[in-house]
Amino acid sequence: MIEKMTINDLPEVLAIECSVFSSPYTLENYTYEIEDSPVANLYVYKDNGKVVGYIDYWITFDSAQLCKIAIDPAYQRRGIGEKLMEFMFEHLDEEVEHVFLEVRDSNAKAISFYEKLDFIEIDIRKNYYKDPTEDARIMGVMLVGE
Repeated sequence: MIEKMTINDLPEVLAIECSVFSSPYTLENYTYEIEDSPVANLYVYKDNGKVVGYIDYWITFDSAQLCKIAIDPAYQRRGIGEKLMEFMFEHLDEEVEHVFLEVRDSNAKAISFYEKLDFIEIDIRKNYYKDPTEDARIMGVMLVGE
């Protein structure tokens, strides 16, 4: 089940965050996005009431930025990521023309996942990531004119 992320979800979200990302968001980052950000859209995927995945995307004018998508390692490869991405695409404003994201250049699994969803590489951001320092691939998908 996909539902809007709340402050009560954050302990489980942060546990997944720390198990998946080398530079995880903090409690303060998520609290701001849930309570104060005018552009953030955060949703969790729950299995029997337990948060097992989440998505965080921003909508600004005619574009969306996928900020985070993560699945508990014990629940990966079950289609949850695809369901969260489908949910995002279905709930974008009509004005949104494209979706962008950054992904670590070495993250072949994530790159393959995004390519399966028709994202293409647009550019490289040198030394974008820290811990460890690494380039980011900028990927995007057009939603209009297809």
